[in-house]
Amino acid sequence: MPCCILNRSTATTDFDKEGRKLQKLHPEGTSSLDSIWQHPSTGANLFVGNLVAAVSEKVLQSENIRRIVTCTQEVTQDSIRVYKELGVERFHYPITRFTERPYKRCPESTARFFAPLLGWVSKSLESGHSVLIHCLAGAHRAGTAGIACLMHLQGLSAKDAIIQAQLHRDCIDPYINDCGFDKLLLKLQRSLRLGLVPPAIDEAERLGFAAAFEYIFSCQNMFIRCLCCKRPRLEPREAPLETVKVTPASQGTKSLETCEGANGEVRILGKQPTLT
Repeated sequence: MPCCILNRSTATTDFDKEGRKLQKLHPEGTSSLDSIWQHPSTGANLFVGNLVAAVSEKVLQSENIRRIVTCTQEVTQDSIRVYKELGVERFHYPITRFTERPYKRCPESTARFFAPLLGWVSKSLESGHSVLIHCLAGAHRAGTAGIACLMHLQGLSAKDAIIQAQLHRDCIDPYINDCGFDKLLLKLQRSLRLGLVPPAIDEAERLGFAAAFEYIFSCQNMFIRCLCCKRPRLEPREAPLETVKVTPASQGTKSLETCEGANGEVRILGKQPTLT
């Protein structure tokens, strides 16, 4: 699919509007979060939830959450105040910026886009800190980020990670308005299979996870092509997988059929669009 089409469909999706539609299904002001994975050694939980949960002192304290990933474009003043009072660390990851990254067809570009998120979440869970990934409703942006974390932590395909995430939080939906999140997850699947994510995480950690994410969209990375400024190639490496600790998905759960072509491209079979 041409990148320009992917950009247009994402740009025309009002994620806050879609999130408000989901929120109408619950009483106003109701917090909502679900654990989609638990670290087998530390017991720390990976949650996906909505904005109300993310700024609720009661929820954060009761679930012992001290690490937050915000997937919305902006952060709220309430969250700044609450996190300062509770000593919560935030990683701002506006995931819709994936359409702005350079070299969209390159597996290394996808690995570097996800590396700051995956590295920050993994380090937090390994240190025993539960993590909440949130957007407005905890369905599309945060849901996609949560699925990506499951793919990395457990070595799951996009198909299986979506099934697992929806098993624990059924409103998660990376297909909303054909915005491109599902295709982005398939690109991450390819980057994981090529072993590009672990070295990308190492690189992001050296830069600082927040700085690494911002560097992706810097003028130096996007427009300067001289040899002295060009980023080195990533050396493929397999990631060590954590012991899977999940409830098996039922046979009736919605799934995708995927295959990998001879040239390494990953495709979804059926109604979903083709990734080339």
